Amino acid sequence: MLFLHWLLFFTSLCAPYFASKLLTHGCSITFTRRFMESVSLIGMGTCLFLVSLSSRFTISLALFTLAMALRGLHHAGVSVNPHDFAPDHTGSVFGIFNAFSAITGFIGVYMAGWILHSSDNQWAYVFIFTALQCIIGAFVYGLKGTGSRII
Repeated sequence: MLFLHWLLFFTSLCAPYFASKLLTHGCSITFTRRFMESVSLIGMGTCLFLVSLSSRFTISLALFTLAMALRGLHHAGVSVNPHDFAPDHTGSVFGIFNAFSAITGFIGVYMAGWILHSSDNQWAYVFIFTALQCIIGAFVYGLKGTGSRII
């Protein structure tokens, strides 16, 4: 199991290659971004939900590792999206994205603490809550995400 952490590294490097292949085969930028992000988020959500059902350490570790590997596909999804819709202002838009990410990180830690306090330290509920966020995020981005220039 010592090699599993390299999966995130591998998928992070391969995701742009897969996205480029989709683009060269005629898929639109919007479809490519939505597809890569959806696979990432739905895959992570599924893994986190399965972790909440697991009682074995090795299975949980493998599922967490797979979730993080799928996270690497994010690098061909919303992570590069500011360049698509604001090519002249990519840095500023990416900075705004990161600011909102920091806010959600703060809220997520608070919510995890509240869930743990309210549920007698049941981590399964935290994983389910996070899995739901992933699935909802995939749904919203799948409907509203774009690769078209806006600014």
